Amino acid sequence: AGAARAKGLTLHVDPAPDAPDTLSGDPTRLTQALLNYMDNAIKFTPSGSITLSARVEAADAEGVLMRFEVRDTGIGIPEADRARLFSPFTQGPHSITRRHGGLGIGLSNTREIARLMGGQAGVDSAPGQGSTFWFTARFARPQ
Repeated sequence: AGAARAKGLTLHVDPAPDAPDTLSGDPTRLTQALLNYMDNAIKFTPSGSITLSARVEAADAEGVLMRFEVRDTGIGIPEADRARLFSPFTQGPHSITRRHGGLGIGLSNTREIARLMGGQAGVDSAPGQGSTFWFTARFARPQ
């Protein structure tokens, strides 16, 4: 939140109202995945807002599949560049990433975290219209 405020960005949080109060999972991995997405959103959003949201995708007696999204009003990503973003050590166009820095491992790490937590990761974006980076993760119901 501090980095977003320092850039003059508005941060919104939209929690999942239908999520169970208690779930069992890996809070360290979840935090790392969300931080990876938030860091990128802050880097590539010169003005506007960032929204972190969560919702229940599916639920059964054993657990819940949650979907987490980080939506920004940033520069957006051309379709040709989206497919390779989640590959290790790969970044977007050099003219953009050179200005913003980074190693190109955060998105591939987030995809792996999602996979390890029984989910997937992806992005929806258009140049000049911002991006929505999302991932899903499965959580068990506590016994």
